[in-house]
Amino acid sequence: MDGQPRHFIKQWREKRRMTQEELANAVGMAVSGISILENGKSGYSQQTLEAIAAALGCTPADLISRPPANDNDWRAKAREAVQLAIEAGTDRQDVMDEFLKLMQLARDLEKSHPERVPEAIEAAQRLLSRTDNH
Repeated sequence: MDGQPRHFIKQWREKRRMTQEELANAVGMAVSGISILENGKSGYSQQTLEAIAAALGCTPADLISRPPANDNDWRAKAREAVQLAIEAGTDRQDVMDEFLKLMQLARDLEKSHPERVPEAIEAAQRLLSRTDNH
């Protein structure tokens, strides 16, 4: 390694408002290991990358290909909606099945009409807020 990180782990961790200690605990690493990794002084294994991605709620590809998006990131909002549904008592498998369908629709929308993604997020938020009020 040449000291320059070839990933966006730190940015994703900060976006999720996690400390290095919280991330280290979530993936079973030492805090110093996270620090060394984030600073580009050490490489990572595929297993480590997958564990970090799971802890940060993104994909391994996200960690190595792009920094996190702004607060309108539909992926983060979708994860939050799934968590809320599970906390509300919805069967986990039902939530996951519907989530996978939603993710495919979101991918299709993002590919074909990226300009419409914010509008779709707003519509989903309105729907969720109506559901919360009942």
